[in-house]
Amino acid sequence: FWQKAISFSKRFAVRPHISLRYILRNSDISIPFAMQNIVGGFHRSMQVEQQMTMAGLSHMELVFDDYLTVAGLTLQERILKNHYACLRFDVSSTTSNFENIVNKECLNWGIQGSYSIRTGIGPITLTAGYNTMSSSFDMTFNAGYCF
Repeated sequence: FWQKAISFSKRFAVRPHISLRYILRNSDISIPFAMQNIVGGFHRSMQVEQQMTMAGLSHMELVFDDYLTVAGLTLQERILKNHYACLRFDVSSTTSNFENIVNKECLNWGIQGSYSIRTGIGPITLTAGYNTMSSSFDMTFNAGYCF
């Protein structure tokens, strides 16, 4: 996992990120469900170690392919002293053959927007997004810190 915050001002930042997870195995060995690639959720490795986040997916999706790559960009703006708006766009590739990693049929994308208010109990956030992997619109509300 790689992420870098690039600040353009005191109020605006851009965060590019990339996550890679490849299962290397012989063709005759099966991988148990507990070790398969998983994408979705808001926090990397929150529920399971191999979980990778993706915009527009608040739930986890099991990926049966050996190669999983997620790359994206997050734009964050501080609107007022304690108010923040974010826009995130991700592209993922899931394939069982490394040569097909940039094949159009293997690509999915997701987009999500969020608005947060920083409070004494932690951030209060409303998030909405869409992802082509699940072909569904997603909306969540969160109050407080995540442990």
